[in-house]
Amino acid sequence: MHSTAWIDVLTPKQALIAVCLYEEFQKTGVDVIITCRKYDYTISILKKRLEPVVLGEFGGRSRISKLIASSKRQLELSKYWLSKRNPNLHISMTSPEGTRVAFGLGIPILLLSDSPHSTFVNRLTIPLADIVIVPQALSPTNYSYTITKVNKFIRFNGVFELMWIKNFIPKENVLKNLGVNKYEYIVLRPGEFKAAYYPAMNIKQSIMLDIVTELVKRIDVVILPRYHDQYELLKRELGSDVIVPRTAVDTLSLEYYALAVITGGLTMATEASLMGTPAITVFPKRLKIEQFLKRMGFPIYHIEVNELREFILKILEAPWNYRKDTKELLSKLESPTPIIIEKSLELIELSQSKGF
Repeated sequence: MHSTAWIDVLTPKQALIAVCLYEEFQKTGVDVIITCRKYDYTISILKKRLEPVVLGEFGGRSRISKLIASSKRQLELSKYWLSKRNPNLHISMTSPEGTRVAFGLGIPILLLSDSPHSTFVNRLTIPLADIVIVPQALSPTNYSYTITKVNKFIRFNGVFELMWIKNFIPKENVLKNLGVNKYEYIVLRPGEFKAAYYPAMNIKQSIMLDIVTELVKRIDVVILPRYHDQYELLKRELGSDVIVPRTAVDTLSLEYYALAVITGGLTMATEASLMGTPAITVFPKRLKIEQFLKRMGFPIYHIEVNELREFILKILEAPWNYRKDTKELLSKLESPTPIIIEKSLELIELSQSKGF
């Protein structure tokens, strides 16, 4: 029987997950429709491999703007599916709008999560899910505030980033396009300071302007801003002293050949450390995924912002003391792709048996 999976995408990381799942579902004969919102590099990542349905946009920093944007997007998604045959399954990384619409339409829901600290979003989504897939580094008790049945959680021994890292082969052409040389630049990804779970900070703090101003005197710095106002500030304050791509680039190759990666989040630090590049996260909290990777031996470091300058100087002085061959470590971890596909097909079969 013909079946369709609907994947809703909110961020660049989720776009990478969606592309991986899209390719795997093609092998099973399941059609896939991918919806996304206007945010960061999300659309351009998806368009490299497929044509997404773009509905809605990021709501900004304030609670009221987030609420309005989310409500509008929920309505747009509802209208979209009212004009089509309902899918047999919804998959997302806890998309509030996608999950709510799927629940309202009676569509089975499979959620992916590695962010128990994203409490507002998780409260809105996880209680509605049929299955929640999380890394083994996390326990269902980390999500206890959602008052959700423990048996809906399925764990895997790895991280979601393995979906696209395990078979990745770096390419040097991205370096030529940006005008940088192997191991002679640092990649910086500012913090997601407009996210509901992020502590209050101003925009200059979010891009670590003081640190960057000093770094550019010593080494090339490639910055991947999350928001347009971060981009505008960087160009205004530093101009051509920093390299800021206007559209999505091959960030994995960029991370692989970097001397180090610095990020205010965790995704890029996870990716870089899995490939052996020294990765520094200045996220305000110690996250369990980061601690899990550190215990395994991946080169990931949680550094306070006031200690960042000193640590970077150490890497600049002896970079090969921090870089690591991670092939053996990667072999001990599993990609979640097989379990996501397996559980998706089970839910699709269940939905078809109920006449959806």
